[in-house]
Amino acid sequence: MSGSAKQFRAGRVVQIRLNPKDCMAIVDIIQQAKMFTPGMSFSQAVIIAFACMAETFRKNGLVPEREGFEYSEMMREFPDTVRGRGAIQYQIGKGMRLMGANYTFPAADLGTQADFNEPDPETHPNLEVRRLFRELKEMDARKAVDPLNFDQQLYDQLNSELCKLI
Repeated sequence: MSGSAKQFRAGRVVQIRLNPKDCMAIVDIIQQAKMFTPGMSFSQAVIIAFACMAETFRKNGLVPEREGFEYSEMMREFPDTVRGRGAIQYQIGKGMRLMGANYTFPAADLGTQADFNEPDPETHPNLEVRRLFRELKEMDARKAVDPLNFDQQLYDQLNSELCKLI
């Protein structure tokens, strides 16, 4: 493919305005996810943060895992062009402006922070994550019984591998 040819990418291109509170949340999210890269654009940060939030919703069962074949049908509600729908979109935008920058959208119930800190090893979808959890749990039990034979270096290595996966 030549350098001047456009590459096809699936999905939609959207233009949005975020309120300052949400802009700061974007920065917090990409930092929390350790996805911040110096020099990245804010648009890239929004894409990453949204992808992280969408994956969080999927993993917590708040939105379904999709295969992709539903895409066309679901997107029919949102036409690519605004012709003929400009008045509706104008009214929606006007209503959102009237709500003001401090309007708080409803949040989804994701449980407590502990739910995220202690994923259940028995139900995690990644087999490697389950294996590492089991090994760490066994090492914790061994440490409690026989602390002199505990291998802290191996424990730290397994924990590091686990952190990379979740």
